[in-house]
Order: sequence, then C-alpha cells, then structure tokens
Amino acid sequence: HLLSMAEWFARFLLACRPDAVERSATALASLLLVAEEGYQPALRQAGVDVDGRMGVHASSPEGAQLSYAVRRGYLLLQKTEDMMAGSMWGMELRRKGLGDKLRIEKLSTDEVLRLEPSLSPT
Repeated sequence: HLLSMAEWFARFLLACRPDAVERSATALASLLLVAEEGYQPALRQAGVDVDGRMGVHASSPEGAQLSYAVRRGYLLLQKTEDMMAGSMWGMELRRKGLGDKLRIEKLSTDEVLRLEPSLSPT
C-alpha cells in the first residue's frame, strides 16, 4: 500500500512548490471573482434575494432580520507578530489574484475586538 502512495506523494510535493501554489491560487481567484455572478440565475429562480432578510429561512428569530449575505469581508487573525509575518505570502497571493477587489487592512487588537467583541485577546 505504501508503494502505491509514492506517486501520489511525489505529485503532492510538486504541487507544494511556491510556483505551483501561486498558479493554483491565481486559478482559484479567477473563479472567485465570478462565483457570485454565476449563482445569480439559480438564486433568482429560487426567489432568493441574498441582500434581503432571511425571514422564515433563518435558524433563529433573531436571524430573521439578517440578510443572507454580509459583504463586510473577513478577519484573518494571528496570535503573534511572527505568525502574521509568516502569513504575508498568502496575503500577497490573495492580493495578486483578486486585485482591487480585495481591501486589506492591518488592525490593532482593540480594533478587532470592536468588530468581534466575543473574541479573546489572548
């Protein structure tokens, strides 16, 4: 069984090279840029307005007032400055692939806690 995995493992190692990762990330970014637009016909057919309120489809009464889509971005958090520095290559890949559609800001701990008060600063 181990020998049959050798070819897979060799291909895996080749796919882990920085140039291969960059090619994959760029290809995925090109899909992400048009993904929402691609869903629009199915959403229209289902009668779903992703910017409208969830109403009866929400999992809780509180959620009924929320919209399906929240377009405020996402947080990429790291515990230490060293860990943040280590994630810069991935951030640059995102920026390269998504271009001006991606806004990146470095936030202080206080700014993150204002956005997500339930997070622990440690």
